[in-house]
Amino acid sequence: MKSKVLILVQNEIKNDPRVYKTASTTSSLGHEVIVLCISEEGNEKEKIEDIEVVRIRRKKLSNKVKSKKKDMPMSDQTILKKEKIFRVNDLKFLIKFFITNVQLILKGRNYKSSIYYANDLDTLLAASILSKLNRGKLIYDSHELYNEQFINTSIFLKKALEIIERSLIRRSDAVITVNDSIAEILSNRYNIPLPTTLLNCPNYKEVVKRKRQEVSNHVKLVYVGKYIPGRGIEEIIQSMKYIENGILFLRGFGSLESTLIGMVKKEKLQDKVKFLEPVPMTEIVNSLADFDIGIVPYKPVSLNNKLATPNKIFEYMMAGLAISSSDMPELRNIVLSNNLGTVFDPESIESISNAINKLIQNNSELEKMRNNSKRSSKEVYNWEAQSKKLVHIFNDLLDGGNDAN
Repeated sequence: MKSKVLILVQNEIKNDPRVYKTASTTSSLGHEVIVLCISEEGNEKEKIEDIEVVRIRRKKLSNKVKSKKKDMPMSDQTILKKEKIFRVNDLKFLIKFFITNVQLILKGRNYKSSIYYANDLDTLLAASILSKLNRGKLIYDSHELYNEQFINTSIFLKKALEIIERSLIRRSDAVITVNDSIAEILSNRYNIPLPTTLLNCPNYKEVVKRKRQEVSNHVKLVYVGKYIPGRGIEEIIQSMKYIENGILFLRGFGSLESTLIGMVKKEKLQDKVKFLEPVPMTEIVNSLADFDIGIVPYKPVSLNNKLATPNKIFEYMMAGLAISSSDMPELRNIVLSNNLGTVFDPESIESISNAINKLIQNNSELEKMRNNSKRSSKEVYNWEAQSKKLVHIFNDLLDGGNDAN
């Protein structure tokens, strides 16, 4: 039976692969899908395929203001300093948190639905209230440990967000998250049934590997993503001094870009480290076709980082790259259990260079791991396989349930 589904998110749907794929999958089941997002771009209302997008305008910030947000440059000493009990900005954050949820409620009340789908804690309050008012079902998709995602979050703010999440998560009819480690923490922290793990994999596509051209005598390493603190990019650059027969390509953007460019010049690594322009999210997998090894160098600067399964690891796999990643629980499990590559201590230049050299120095093993990546992606690590769990949740919630239109 066709039902109406309201999906809430506090960012632009076109920039959020998980939300877009969720909406597309829901629409493919025959449901009427409305995505209510807070965004600076696009028309107030827009039709994307069969998905109705409704935008609430967020005031556009200057580049100067943006640079002071959570990706602001900082040293490791700043990252690792002792937590503060309280910061003045905590109140500003919570005020904005509640104001944006009120905006979502006021706009969302015009779309009476059978299911309200909250993406992350910052939309769960609105989705919970709307579902209560309209007797709809509530799904909570936790993309991360929300109160653990910010560097140097105060004890007060962490606790406040945990209290909010504890109250709202128990009202949810289904809880989804991005990996098993976070699912276990949410279950134990809030005494709820184990959430469904829905890995954030891309839609499956066949990628044709290109022949090596101008750098045919070198193995091509690549990092794709933001240039922000905690990603371990500085250590990867430093490790290139000790990596033989390899060239590192960095494709991304962020507040550390000028710092990274300066580091490459200072260390005289211009021949071994190259910067590439970012590409749209829909083109990332294809853009990886002529690389050999994908790097995931995240550092455990927060619990959220430590347990991360970033999109890039699944994109690397789909493009048929071997992988060298930080030795952290979820990354280690994916890389080693599927024999995709090597892991390293992201704080150690020696460990990083040893792990990457191990791949570079054995061509037959490198080729085997690249094939393992492609096979694993085709069999398990793709959205078509993962989204079957989402379909099951929708069928369970709507089977015999109230159909609001």
